[in-house]
Amino acid sequence: MSKNNFFKSKKIINKKCQTQIVSTVLITGLLLSVVSVTYIWGKPLIQKVSDNAKIESRINKLNEIDKAIKDVADTGSPNTIEITLENDESISINDEGELVYTTITAVPLVTTYDWGPINFVESPYTNEKYSVDTTTAMSSGYKQCKPTNVYKGEVNLTYNSEETEEYNVLVFNGEKTPYYDYVCLTKDLNDFDCNQNCGYVDEPIILGNTSFQIFYVNETGKRVNIIGREILKTGELGTDDPEGIIVGRAILSNEKYFVTFKLVYRPLKDPNTGNTHQIILNCEKDCFVGPGEHNIYLSLIEKPQGTLSTNEYNINIRVI
Repeated sequence: MSKNNFFKSKKIINKKCQTQIVSTVLITGLLLSVVSVTYIWGKPLIQKVSDNAKIESRINKLNEIDKAIKDVADTGSPNTIEITLENDESISINDEGELVYTTITAVPLVTTYDWGPINFVESPYTNEKYSVDTTTAMSSGYKQCKPTNVYKGEVNLTYNSEETEEYNVLVFNGEKTPYYDYVCLTKDLNDFDCNQNCGYVDEPIILGNTSFQIFYVNETGKRVNIIGREILKTGELGTDDPEGIIVGRAILSNEKYFVTFKLVYRPLKDPNTGNTHQIILNCEKDCFVGPGEHNIYLSLIEKPQGTLSTNEYNINIRVI
């Protein structure tokens, strides 16, 4: 082979090698790009699947605890539930006698607005409602917050502290509409603050550290509906209404969702006798634990019944 032919062959081989290297680099770069895009696109889905499994596991554990509590109430025999809490998780009994389970997720799998029911279609909570006949026409003897005729009624309002006091209900035409739409709640007809004790429909009035909202005013001023404190909603015994309802809520903080579940026991009324049955959770000590392996000890407390029409099943809980 001549010297010229040798160098030509060498150049051809070098070009082929360079082409193969460039092709390999391009293919590798393309694959890395595809993998990166796939990871970035699929990561939220993977996280959602993981969080969903986590939340389902916590709900299953709460259902297990609920079943154990009802067994103790039915049989009187003590019971123990084992539970393992991960980092940033806790379980406790709050002052309202609700079992509280907290955890953390990356995506919101429960409502972020208000407590939403998890194991039932309805929330265990409702608001106390008052319907007041305000048919007494007043011509004098009251503080006049609006320059109109006034109708009056009376109502017993219950605070969050469960203390009850009687209030006068004064109905004015607030001049926003041609009708009666402005209400004042006061114990003294001549000594109250028109800015603090009064409001239009859908406006809150704070009394005794409790928010009372004017829900409805009859246009003639002769009936007022008021929404009061939050209370437990009564279910019906012998139906599908559960005693224990799990509710949940998520709060966003530092790009994580702090999820809180509560196991809430509400009263059930016997439709035949009118008697009310309710499980009440008590915790005198060991009411809060964090990450680790724990035991939840359940036992029935013998307590005298409050009234003949109320059957209470007081369950003592210790978590250690």
